[in-house]
Amino acid sequence: MDDIAQSKPGTEAVEYVKPGLLQQLPLPAELGSLGSDEIEQLEKGLVRRLDTCLLPSVVILFLMNILDRNNIANAKIAGLPDTLGITNTQYNTCLMIFYVGYILTQLPSNLIITKVRPSIYIGTVTAAWGVVSMCQAFTRNFAGLFLSRFVLGMVEGPFLPGGILPHVLLEWLFIIEGSMTIAIAFLVIVFIPDYPGTTKRWWMDREYQLLADWRLRNENAGLVDDDPGSLLWGVKQALLDPKLYMFIVLQMALLTAQSFNNFFPSIVGTLGYNETITLLLTAPPYAFAFVCSLTISFHAAHKQERGFHIAIPLLFAFLGNLLAMFVPSTGGRYFSMFLMTAGSYSPYNLCVSWLSSTLPRPKAKRASALAIVNLMGAGVAHFYTSYIFPDSQKPRYYAGGGVMSGACLVCALMALGIKWHLKKQNVEIERAEMEEGAVASSSAITGTARADGVVSFRYVH
Repeated sequence: MDDIAQSKPGTEAVEYVKPGLLQQLPLPAELGSLGSDEIEQLEKGLVRRLDTCLLPSVVILFLMNILDRNNIANAKIAGLPDTLGITNTQYNTCLMIFYVGYILTQLPSNLIITKVRPSIYIGTVTAAWGVVSMCQAFTRNFAGLFLSRFVLGMVEGPFLPGGILPHVLLEWLFIIEGSMTIAIAFLVIVFIPDYPGTTKRWWMDREYQLLADWRLRNENAGLVDDDPGSLLWGVKQALLDPKLYMFIVLQMALLTAQSFNNFFPSIVGTLGYNETITLLLTAPPYAFAFVCSLTISFHAAHKQERGFHIAIPLLFAFLGNLLAMFVPSTGGRYFSMFLMTAGSYSPYNLCVSWLSSTLPRPKAKRASALAIVNLMGAGVAHFYTSYIFPDSQKPRYYAGGGVMSGACLVCALMALGIKWHLKKQNVEIERAEMEEGAVASSSAITGTARADGVVSFRYVH
């Protein structure tokens, strides 16, 4: 990597194409006496602790988030509309209203979490959505379900496919999944760290905290990730970055391509099997998507590439949508559902991480950008996707299939467009470094030139 040099105003901070050497900045004074072998062992211990404590907590919370959000799709197969006496349009409206509540809390929550302890905040909102999810079990009409879904969206907004469980415990679906969420919310609080400088956890000693903070500074152009302005300043900085709007289109198209998720049990139900087999058949496509997602993510990380790893799976999802609409055989249609799920879900985590690594710091801008993109993708996109699978179009769902097919192509093309744009940005940065002797500056992060050293960065594309 380039040597640390003085920043130059007007040049935007960007990310590595490939990770550089670990020691790019001086070690903290408290770690200065450690040798290279000791630092290496300390880093391995830090990563191991994060993998065994933080990662499982996040995975479990995300699983409960998906279960509580999508259990209404399984409840529909079990006869929810008939039980509550609601029409297909009213059911779709209950799907849509969830995302109204969801987007109302996205942006303010992401700004608040930069000022409070994330562990307590995340645990509290998780317990809250567990309570609301349980309340869905006691609704008796359209108004009750409508209100509970709206509130559920509000309490799930701050957080970011059910398997075979609903098949076994369908009548207790909302109560069991909601109570599990509440219990898990309080259990994981002790495993979720806050920020490296403030974390006090039984599994993270002071040396690990210092090393974690040092690693983050290396990724942040050697600067402390502080906010030079207000929370609204962070929102403004995000809105002024043109790359934000590229990622909005990318995420909205991707979430539209995934819009079958709230209707997937109904789509599988068109294969003609009974309720129990239908619910069991929904699990394998999602399991396959999970394996594909892990494989593609690891390969993308190894190759330090994003655009093609997002675009190619979406072409398979596009093929899956076409097969679902036009292939007559049961086996062929079920195979298409594997392509739909794997092709559209595999790029999701790449899109989120790509956004986070592409938009400059500080925390307020990064948090605002993530919230805005998620608001538009996971929120606004569902305003129209909640109505594109009417029961009247069974078994082919041409409207939904057509919209998802178009979204797959838009998302793939936008991924390639972002890749081209970021490559162009890297060329301009390299030219500036060669001609003017500058490195990627932090001035775009702080709004002012910094005298302390920065590290030369490149966008990952």
